[in-house]
Amino acid sequence: MNASPAWYAVLLIVVAFLGGLSTGITSLYGTGLDFSSVFPRLNRVQASLFIGALAFVFILVGRLAFDLMASVNAFIGAIVICTTPWMIIMTIGYVVRRGYYRAADLQVFNQGRVGGAYWFLGGVNWRGMAAWIPSAILGLLFANYPPLIEGPFRNVAGGVDISLLVSIGTAAVAYAILLFAFPEPRYVFGPEGPLGVPSADGAEPEIVGALREAAV
Repeated sequence: MNASPAWYAVLLIVVAFLGGLSTGITSLYGTGLDFSSVFPRLNRVQASLFIGALAFVFILVGRLAFDLMASVNAFIGAIVICTTPWMIIMTIGYVVRRGYYRAADLQVFNQGRVGGAYWFLGGVNWRGMAAWIPSAILGLLFANYPPLIEGPFRNVAGGVDISLLVSIGTAAVAYAILLFAFPEPRYVFGPEGPLGVPSADGAEPEIVGALREAAV
């Protein structure tokens, strides 16, 4: 921008704005859709507006109160550290279930109802959560994204960032231990049963509640 003549800088601004607008809209729509599935009372428009406003505040704070590039780097690092162990847990779950899922039961929460094969304890798979939360926290303790995220154990590997490896390894080991120590009920698995892990007997919770209309 500084090296360009004024007329060319204006064109660059237009191109940057249109490019950012196109990618931003698709990202915002996807994020709003995900957020509305976690909070079913919000439709897609409301969820997208909320996420958009929250992102705008983060951008302002990151630009005015902190170094913007450092803030973005730290934010992306935190997202990767926190979401990757959950992906590992989901992958292990997929493997031990032999890829079998009951599609209707997966939508119970989004529909505003309760029960079904995957309701577990109050709608939460506590085995997965008990493995994910400590792994994400432990990963952040090893992370090094100065000046916003500087974990106390960031230098244990001689300056090499091992935060992602720590979070992934912790999630995999913890979830596997929990699956053996507290087997999931037999009905969450397919006709062939679980793969490599035990299962326990249990009554499947009945799906109850009125069907909520899909969010617009």
